[in-house]
Amino acid sequence: MNAKFPAGVDRFGNVVYANLNFVNGKDGAHISISGMSGVATKTSYGLFLLYSIFNSVKDPSRVGALIFNVKGKDLLWLDKKNKNLKPQDVELYKSMGLKPEPFKDVDFYTSPHIDKKSLPDSNRLDNAIKTFGWSMRDFAQDGLIRFMFAEGLEGSSNLHYVIDKVATTLQSLAESSPDGRLLYTDNKDIDTLDDLIRILKNAISEREQMGRSSKEYSMWFSEASLQTAYAFLRRFSRACSYVSHFVGNVETQSPEAKGGKITVVDISSLHNLAKMFVVGAILRRLFKEKELKTTPEPRIFVLLDELNKYAPKDGWSPIKDTLLDISERGRSLGVILIGAQQTASEVEKRIIANSAIKVIGRMDPVELASKEYDFLTGGFRKRALLLKKGSMVLYQPDIPSPIIVKFPMPAWATRQEEVEDEVNVPSAFGYFGS
Repeated sequence: MNAKFPAGVDRFGNVVYANLNFVNGKDGAHISISGMSGVATKTSYGLFLLYSIFNSVKDPSRVGALIFNVKGKDLLWLDKKNKNLKPQDVELYKSMGLKPEPFKDVDFYTSPHIDKKSLPDSNRLDNAIKTFGWSMRDFAQDGLIRFMFAEGLEGSSNLHYVIDKVATTLQSLAESSPDGRLLYTDNKDIDTLDDLIRILKNAISEREQMGRSSKEYSMWFSEASLQTAYAFLRRFSRACSYVSHFVGNVETQSPEAKGGKITVVDISSLHNLAKMFVVGAILRRLFKEKELKTTPEPRIFVLLDELNKYAPKDGWSPIKDTLLDISERGRSLGVILIGAQQTASEVEKRIIANSAIKVIGRMDPVELASKEYDFLTGGFRKRALLLKKGSMVLYQPDIPSPIIVKFPMPAWATRQEEVEDEVNVPSAFGYFGS
């Protein structure tokens, strides 16, 4: 391997390397990590691989990471030392040529608190924590309304038509509006999602009163039936209730992934619809920015758990389309996916197939019977049933046989009680009371 990074050690303590060229897009890209929830340590191993990559490349400014924290608040402490790190784990880091240290240059983003929008919805409150959000101008310009309909649209072609029509109308308004504003008519701005709901309701009411001569209805819904327009409005209003505290007239910013930076986006406390929206909106902007650049540098690694929810094997969603784009074209654009899931058999097969490196933690025997694990030759299927925490089966193109590797516990805190200087970390309890 001309370029490599430590991926763990074997049972004899020898360092096992992974080929960086099969991760960074030169010869291949993407990593798939599968395993049972809470037992397979999928996220922990994904973070270890990121740490190893960042500390193995010659120029760290040429790589960046975007990490979605999908459950708990575990990843809001990656820049703090883990006080529970054991001596044997310190030695394991050193044997691989890695320093047992927390992540550096980390930006943390979380949603605003739903009741106190000036504060982040986090159990950590200091200058490292920022709140994410989108103005109505960004919402319209980037076509983000599509991500508010990320599930349950199979076979509903009429609704798809209306979604596209409303998205196109919003984009047209954004293009003709002054900078920073979303101008509608009569010098009135659309500042919030509630403003947009009122406008759509008025358009439907005008159609009911005036029939097909309603220009406002035609502007938003074209030739769609009133039944379809009402179905759209019901779904849209429901989705708005979950995202309105970070979309619209809010003093927040969209998270950005940069070279030399780790960007953590916490979506753990959001409703599933809101999670879908945030993941879709951030990945869409990242991919669009990459398409406009003439060089793939810096390469951005995207760590996303619960991939089966965002890119399921069956059905369609705009997020699934974006993730498929990343898996198929991300290699040339410099966007690398590290996807984790309990069951690879329930993830869109093209995403799994395009992952050059595959990793398995402890697995359920029924899931292991799926064809997605055909690379587990010999007795590795049976051994995957018995893997302990901290052990994974690693398969990569250079080596024809899988290898069981062990990796150390995180040198960074993964929850507040692990933080070495916990007493100095501002807590949300100081703001909201106990």
